[in-house]
Amino acid sequence: MKKKTVMMTVGLVVLVLIGFGIFHFFASSASSDYSKKDITQVITAQYPGKVSEPQLNEKEGFYEAVVDHEGNKYIIKVDANTGEVKGLELTEKRIETNTDANKSTDTEKETGNANTEDQDIGSEKGQEDDEDGETKHTEEDVTVSMSKAKEIALERFPGKIDEAELDEDDGRYLYEIKIINGNEEAELEIDAFTGEILYQNIEVDDD
Repeated sequence: MKKKTVMMTVGLVVLVLIGFGIFHFFASSASSDYSKKDITQVITAQYPGKVSEPQLNEKEGFYEAVVDHEGNKYIIKVDANTGEVKGLELTEKRIETNTDANKSTDTEKETGNANTEDQDIGSEKGQEDDEDGETKHTEEDVTVSMSKAKEIALERFPGKIDEAELDEDDGRYLYEIKIINGNEEAELEIDAFTGEILYQNIEVDDD
């Protein structure tokens, strides 16, 4: 009788260990549907630059990687189960050297035939920066130009551009563009890094 009890106890322990092993295996498999390689491909498909090896935050359920684009460093968070980009934050901004400044001046001279409206907007933005005593936005921080953002906006909603400016929201750069077409007015927000339309609102004036 005693021997039988011992055997039953041993068998129960073995079953518990097997069950725990199976649970741990499936729990580990379900913790992330995307591998580091998958996440790297997701990021490189949407953002230019050098991507660091993604690190999995199992508790929060997302991968985190650093993208280095022309000296500007961004932290990107990607959902480990869906592959959706959850956040993009500028953490380190490239410091412009004298050489960079000279190159910028030469480029401005070569592009003297640029769109006049773009120049006016850039001038107004520069004045705001001078009053604040610091430069909040520069073309170095973005990969989508103002003219390209306007093209994207007009493809979505044809009309006449009434306002266009580069803005920052929690480290994310975006273009805010207002377009008028007859009695309709559209406001769009476009990601200055990817060109994605983040927000669109159309109002109709019945008067």
